[in-house]
Amino acid sequence: MATLPRVAEDAATLLREARIAFRRDQVETANIARLARYDRKTPAMKHDLQMAYERREKARATMQRVLGGAA
Repeated sequence: MATLPRVAEDAATLLREARIAFRRDQVETANIARLARYDRKTPAMKHDLQMAYERREKARATMQRVLGGAA
C-alpha cells in the first residue's frame, strides 16, 4: 500500500507534467498560428510548422495520459 507522502509526491509529479504539457500546447499553437499566416513558406518554415504540429500533438497526448482523458 502506498504511503501518503508517496501518493502526494506522485500527484505533484503528475500535476507538474500536466502544467508543462499545457504550456507546451499553448506555445506550439501560437507557433502554428504564426507560421500559418505566411502565404509563401520556405522549406524551413514548412518543416518548423510540421514540427510544431508534432510537438503540440505530443503535448496533448501527455495531457490525455496525465489527466486520464479529461483534457
